[in-house]
Amino acid sequence: LLLRARDGTARLVGATDAGEAVFWKAAEDLRLLSRVPIGGQVSCAAAGPASLDGYFGLMDGRIVRVVPGAGEAEVVVSASGIPTSLAIGDAKGDGVDDIAATVLQMDRSDLVVWLGEREGIFDRDRPRVVLLPGTGRAVLFAPAEDGERLLLLCHGPEVGLSGVSIWSVSEEDSVSGVDLPGLTGKSVHRMIRGDWNGDGTSDLAVLTGGSRSQLEFFLIDAEGRRGRPASAVPVSGPDVGLLVADLDGSGAEDLLVAEGAFRIWLSDGAGRMAALPTPPRGTPTRLGRLSLD
Repeated sequence: LLLRARDGTARLVGATDAGEAVFWKAAEDLRLLSRVPIGGQVSCAAAGPASLDGYFGLMDGRIVRVVPGAGEAEVVVSASGIPTSLAIGDAKGDGVDDIAATVLQMDRSDLVVWLGEREGIFDRDRPRVVLLPGTGRAVLFAPAEDGERLLLLCHGPEVGLSGVSIWSVSEEDSVSGVDLPGLTGKSVHRMIRGDWNGDGTSDLAVLTGGSRSQLEFFLIDAEGRRGRPASAVPVSGPDVGLLVADLDGSGAEDLLVAEGAFRIWLSDGAGRMAALPTPPRGTPTRLGRLSLD
C-alpha cells in the first residue's frame, strides 16, 4: 500500500507471510522504518485516507489498524467470515470515515459496512450487511461532488450479475450500475482507482481473465456512471500486486505491478499505458520522487 498523509508525507507498507506489517519511507529512496506484528494471516488491505494508517483484513475475520512504530496492531472491527477486500472512506456523507468490506461466508458473499462514530471509532455491534448476488471481489471509495461513492466489483454466476455498481449507504441501501463496456461475460477479480488522464476525475481499472489476465483501464465521466475503455495491459494473474501513483510527475497516474519483479506502466495522459523496460533484479529504479529497488 502507498500511504499519504495530509501534509504530503508518504510511506509504503506491506504484509509478510510471517504476520508483520513492514513500513518504508518513500522519498528519494526506500528506507525501512519499522515492523509491526499483525497477529494473523492477511487476506486484504486498505490505506487509511489522508493518514499513515494501514488497515488489514485477517483470515479469522478481524480487521486491524496498524500505525508505523506501534507495538502491535489494533483490532477495530470483526466480521463473521473472511474479508476479501477492504476500503476506508465516508460512506454515509457525514464527514466521519467508515469501513466497507466484502466478506466471504460458507455459502454466500456479503457487503458489510461499519459506520464511523468518531475518528478511528466504528460501530462494531451494528454493521450494515447486504447479501450480494455473486461474489464480492473488490470495494473502494471514489471522490464525488457530494462526498464519496462506494464502488463494488462483483462476479456473479450469471453474465448480467458481474460488474461495478455504486452503493448508497443510508437507511435504505440503494444501488446503481456503472457502465463499463467490454466487461460483460468476463471473469472479474480486482478493481483499482486512479486518474489515468490527469483531469482530476477518478477513473477505474478492472483485472479480468484467468491464467491470461489483463488490467482494463476505463476513463470515467464526470457523473461517475459510465466508463470509456482507454487501454489494457497484460498481467501474470489475478493475485499480482498493484500500486497506483504519479510516477513520472506528469499529472496522470501510472501503475506499478509486482509479479516476481516490478513492472512499470506509464500513462500517456490519455489513459494509454506504455511499459518501461524492466530493470535487472536489484537495480535501483528512480522515477520522479519515488525510488524502488
